[in-house]
Amino acid sequence: MVFSATGVEHDAKAMQAIPSPQSQFFEVRFKVVFIQFKNE
Repeated sequence: MVFSATGVEHDAKAMQAIPSPQSQFFEVRFKVVFIQFKNE
């Protein structure tokens, strides 16, 4: 399984462009899951 770093960064920037509690929560949760995935 391969993660595209640019795709992740693009998604994060797109979410930051729409500041809302829901998108912020999703971004934080995504980062946590992504970090856990990298550590495995």
